[in-house]
Amino acid sequence: MIKNLYTYLLLLFISLYCTAFIVLYKKLLSFEDFINFLKAYSAKRSIKLDIPINQLIFFINKLLRLLNIENCLNHSSILFILLRRIGKEPKLVIGATRDNSSFFSHTWIEIEDILVSNNSQPVDTFTPIMEIG
Repeated sequence: MIKNLYTYLLLLFISLYCTAFIVLYKKLLSFEDFINFLKAYSAKRSIKLDIPINQLIFFINKLLRLLNIENCLNHSSILFILLRRIGKEPKLVIGATRDNSSFFSHTWIEIEDILVSNNSQPVDTFTPIMEIG
């Protein structure tokens, strides 16, 4: 899968670093402040990682499941920042839907309007209400 040990360790470190900040800040900040944090923190900074995007997403999904982080906003936020850091142009999408008297929201990642991270929720039932990226 990931050929170079250095690349693997760098990706692991960056992933854990982003995960810690996302989980901590999401607990400390209001939703609005958290979104502003995401916009500011995700400023594009290139890190040279020669990894195909599907392998990166597979790795991150496995790592986040191992860390028991399955909340779609946490998951998508971490992936969004990591993809920005390696020079990709992801879009974090927050969608909402109503079912009788219930309100549901979901967050996912798209690159060039292609769904790349979803946590197995059908996004076609959600109306996008906010996009970052």
